[in-house]
Amino acid sequence: MDRLIYRLGNMTLLETKHNKSIGNSDYPVKREVYRSSEFRITQSVAEHYDEWSEQKIDSRQKKMADIASSIWRFDIND
Repeated sequence: MDRLIYRLGNMTLLETKHNKSIGNSDYPVKREVYRSSEFRITQSVAEHYDEWSEQKIDSRQKKMADIASSIWRFDIND
């Protein structure tokens, strides 16, 4: 999992106070903290992912890319 640490799909926003308290905890611990986050995107990680694996990270990253491309469109030929 070390090679997945900096993948966008493995990252989420978290309040400083929560981030300091969970550090490098396992996902089940983090999931409970994510549930109480003020950020909807972080709450959704806890709601939609009962486990955290390479497949889940890839899936989330693809969903994030789809959302981003629907929001920010640009023509690379300009």
